[in-house]
Amino acid sequence: MSEKHFFVSPHPIFHPEYHIERVSSAVKTFLDDMDFAPTNINPVNKDLENSMEKLMYARGMECEQLKRTLHLAAALIECTLEEKTNAALFTWYGYRFGVYMDDRIIKDPIPFREFGARILRNQQQLDPVLAAYTEVLNHMWDLYDPMVASIIFNNTLNFVTGSCIEPEIQKVSIVQGVDRFGWYIRDLTGVGIAFALFPYTKTGNFDILSVIQAIPDMNFWLSTANDLLSFHKEESASETGTHIYIRAITSNQSRYDTCDELVAELKKTRETIYAALAGNQAALETWKVWERGFVEWHLIQERYRLNDLGVVSTAVTGITVKKIRFGGLIDPPKGLELEISSQVQP
Repeated sequence: MSEKHFFVSPHPIFHPEYHIERVSSAVKTFLDDMDFAPTNINPVNKDLENSMEKLMYARGMECEQLKRTLHLAAALIECTLEEKTNAALFTWYGYRFGVYMDDRIIKDPIPFREFGARILRNQQQLDPVLAAYTEVLNHMWDLYDPMVASIIFNNTLNFVTGSCIEPEIQKVSIVQGVDRFGWYIRDLTGVGIAFALFPYTKTGNFDILSVIQAIPDMNFWLSTANDLLSFHKEESASETGTHIYIRAITSNQSRYDTCDELVAELKKTRETIYAALAGNQAALETWKVWERGFVEWHLIQERYRLNDLGVVSTAVTGITVKKIRFGGLIDPPKGLELEISSQVQP
């Protein structure tokens, strides 16, 4: 069996020419499959941003990278103030593509490699953000069913471990036919399970059995939707250490065909999630709000450059809104209103 290096391949299917129209078509098909329509709402919570910035200063964690990425984390949260603050802090401290850990792990991996061991040994973390991250994780048991909190915690440990491993993957030659490897690395370096479970809190009367059958597909959907919506940004930057690239290599197909294949899988996965949650209307409606908000959040972030593909949905000008329902396209369950100050197009 022939081997192909993960980052450099002579194979013609990985020709450097970029076909943006293929990526645009894939993203638009994904949105069409969801019957997605823009809400013209900016979901970023400025009050929450201010609170998080104050907390950063109070903990002595002033850092330009944290400041730049704070607004990306202060979104996607539709629970009580305590719940959305904790989830936003989790996002801010740990979400690989948007925040602090992305850069710090490459520069100084030791604090992150020792993260789990120091939790178990009750030792001080070697990085102040990891110390704060530990506090956020500890608070999960106050906000969620114990089993939900445990799953979020385990997913986080895997995420930190995977993020330490990921920079080393470029040393590995990828073998065609190891089809599950791409997803394994993607799953290890993501927090799709944690994000899938964030809206299912104690105050919503959710326990693990409310959603357990849907968790694998929620995880795949969130991670893969992020891959698809991130692909243009990554392709424009000539990044090749991605799930889509690994899958294209191991499957011996082009990255554009891989995008199309993932779009079809996303559609099927979404149908499976709906079927798995059909017996619990509150859980299903919560997911519907969450998935649409997740996509909308990507569309309004400049970092993904989706305006290049003609799919950006939000122009932020005009009047101020004090209360919105995140996602905006369907009525969320009681208690999932999001208090923010946002601007929408008149």
